[in-house]
Amino acid sequence: PFPESARSRTRRRRRRRPRTWHQPTITNRDRLTYPSRAMYRSARPLLGLGSAAMRPQQPFTRVLPAAKRIAASPAVTVTARRFYASKFAADMRMSSRQNKKASQADGGYSASEIEKSMTMAHIMLPGTFVTLPFSQLDKSPKALWAYTYARLKQRVLDFFAVFGAKVQSMPNWTTKPRCQLSYTKIVPEAKELHRRLGEALAAGNKDTLREICTPALYQTLSAVISRRKATEKLTWELLRYDGKPRIVSHRVAMMPPVGKAPVIQQVVVAISSSQKLDKIEKSTNKPVKGGLRVQNQTEYFVMTRQFNPKTWEPKKWIAWGNTQATTMEDWKVMQKGMKDMERKDYAKRRGERL
Repeated sequence: PFPESARSRTRRRRRRRPRTWHQPTITNRDRLTYPSRAMYRSARPLLGLGSAAMRPQQPFTRVLPAAKRIAASPAVTVTARRFYASKFAADMRMSSRQNKKASQADGGYSASEIEKSMTMAHIMLPGTFVTLPFSQLDKSPKALWAYTYARLKQRVLDFFAVFGAKVQSMPNWTTKPRCQLSYTKIVPEAKELHRRLGEALAAGNKDTLREICTPALYQTLSAVISRRKATEKLTWELLRYDGKPRIVSHRVAMMPPVGKAPVIQQVVVAISSSQKLDKIEKSTNKPVKGGLRVQNQTEYFVMTRQFNPKTWEPKKWIAWGNTQATTMEDWKVMQKGMKDMERKDYAKRRGERL
């Protein structure tokens, strides 16, 4: 009969509204006056009094260890898998263990394989890119860009290989790298070694060739000397350098097993020179008719040396021989061979049969 006042209407609406619990606000006064109350309110979910404590727990089921689960027989079935025991993570852990084992011990390599690795220390490193002179390049934009991209990509890989060897040779992060590559001495060493090689080959000095050449190069040059006429001798002379010798390839490689096999430093130096070769009759000590040759040529002289993997002490430079400039066709064949080698090595480290 009487109109409802605004205050009564508000009270009635409040009584109908369902009550919801809310987190009380912690004021500075609470922190100062009631420190235990403020601490209790902040730690309430941690004490098991929050809503998270009322959720049903999901215990993990038991699974096999990673190593057994990977090599498990078909009869074994895994009902559950933890997030840290996934197949990808297990493979990564296995690869990490294999790399660590390879760096500390022989890494699963047999004695014959280590001997083979020592022999491979005298080969031309796969991926060596010797740039062609610009006058011999294909000038079409597509071919020129492909060749330039391949050259720059290999230069970046060579840089990171050198950087990795520097880091590997550091006892700790505050000391100087023990791997000293001696950039400023490379060209003078190449010129001296190139001159000694030419003189020893002309004179037939096998002892000097055995000292300054790789085993494979020594066998080749020794066979050349053995086929010469016994009544003749050769004289060789370097007349002049046609341009300044320059480094066209510089690479560092750590042969497997890491820590056992030596570290290889390989350099290719372009040497343009004028040389004179003459044949002389031993009995009369006079030049043979038609035996004099003077030629101007550019040689891509390859020399290599080894570092001790423990102390990083370098050995002396030895001559590998001469190589040729890399064409795009040669580079594609080389890349295909490198990928095949990497695939076989990865399969071998995983214990697969090839």
